[in-house]
Amino acid sequence: MLQNYITVASRNLKRHWAYSVINIAGLALGMACGLFIILYIYDRSSYDKWWDDSDRIYRTYIDGDFLGQEINSPSSPSELAATMRLDFEEIESATRFHPIRQEIMFQYNDLRVYVADVAYADSAFFNVFSIPLISGEKNTVLKYSNSIVISQRIAQIFFGNEDPLGKTLNYDNRRDYVVTGVMGPMPGKSHFCYDIYMADNHVNNKWIENGFCTYWKVKPGYNPEDISTKVNNIAFAALEKPLSDMLAITPNEFLDQGNTYNYGYQSIEKVYLNSNLQYELRPNSNIQYLYYDPMTWFAVIRVEPSEFETTIQQLENTWSQVEPSHPFRFTHLDKDFAKVYIEEQRLSKLFMYFTILSICIACMGLFGLALYNSEMRTKEIGIRNVLGASSWQIWLLLTKEFGYLTLLSIIISWPLTYYAMNKWLDTFVYRVEIPWWIFLTASTIALFIALITVSAQTLRASISNPVHSLRYV
Repeated sequence: MLQNYITVASRNLKRHWAYSVINIAGLALGMACGLFIILYIYDRSSYDKWWDDSDRIYRTYIDGDFLGQEINSPSSPSELAATMRLDFEEIESATRFHPIRQEIMFQYNDLRVYVADVAYADSAFFNVFSIPLISGEKNTVLKYSNSIVISQRIAQIFFGNEDPLGKTLNYDNRRDYVVTGVMGPMPGKSHFCYDIYMADNHVNNKWIENGFCTYWKVKPGYNPEDISTKVNNIAFAALEKPLSDMLAITPNEFLDQGNTYNYGYQSIEKVYLNSNLQYELRPNSNIQYLYYDPMTWFAVIRVEPSEFETTIQQLENTWSQVEPSHPFRFTHLDKDFAKVYIEEQRLSKLFMYFTILSICIACMGLFGLALYNSEMRTKEIGIRNVLGASSWQIWLLLTKEFGYLTLLSIIISWPLTYYAMNKWLDTFVYRVEIPWWIFLTASTIALFIALITVSAQTLRASISNPVHSLRYV
């Protein structure tokens, strides 16, 4: 029985080979696209879901308007994490860290290396975040003010095969830190990832200053909304003294003047895909990332390509005389800007690949429709040929229907595309306008591709022998 099915299927494939190729290729491409989309969605949605108890970890953010300045960032006061640990019975643990948004030089003996991903963190950091520790104990690695925890990669760079525990790393010629822990690779993806954490358990008792990222793990059964309300009540009460000292007003008068000051919360599982706050820990298509840290100093120099090597050498010699304690470094400005838009570049490639696949599938569909239409009208074509119709007239007859349908689809796509592109461009601080010729060019190309695809079959039908057409069954 199975052999009969295979034989019949094989004969049908040979007899209708064109349909078979279109159907099989279309199915294969469709399945490939579907599988790719599933894998892509799985990858993007897996961020921060690998943490222990990730469904109970939240991030505090501030949303307000302070004297006309909009505040919308994942920032909070230095006191918040400690207050939540000590005074909130609903909290299992809370931590705060402060990212250093520039490369920092670390030194071990004569080896000096700039490290990009560095942050200050308090002693509870590894109680909230289950980053694997190869060496060190999570409750004590950041307990002391001179403690530093490094990644396995950084340990290999500075210490090679030596045991890094107890070794001293100098921080930018400012302070010595003792290595108290070594982190293993993170087992999943996260919206933040640092190579070095330096201990910082200092509390400045200034609730009006928001410079730390606070994360907290709620105990099972408690509502994070209630916790957020308590945070706002405490913060509002703490504003009384600084507002009185700075502006000579009360918190209520502050709000009556149109100012707002509110702390919200986000589930850590939703930060990567759903958060687009100012000054995110990693750039989310936001040019403000470049200007956040006032401690970042740099010089922009335009160099002629023919004099590049000579100019760089002169700059290095001058730098060595002025600042011998730090090695000379330079970057290309276009590459620095490209890093800010790395997510857009990734999406651009993704859209390009899917566009090509969509065009291929659409062309196969159009070719299949043209083939089917030609076969259904074979006798009509033969009769028109006998009655004197030219090949051009028959080609136009068979093609114009597809042209009308293509034009209709183009007209429908214009407002949808314009709306979607504007919504995307609105996420940028500085944006371009969409010129009208973009739509006209894309539409012309789409119409041309459609006509070329259809013409391959309709032209063959228009020049076919009418005798064969009239004998068609």
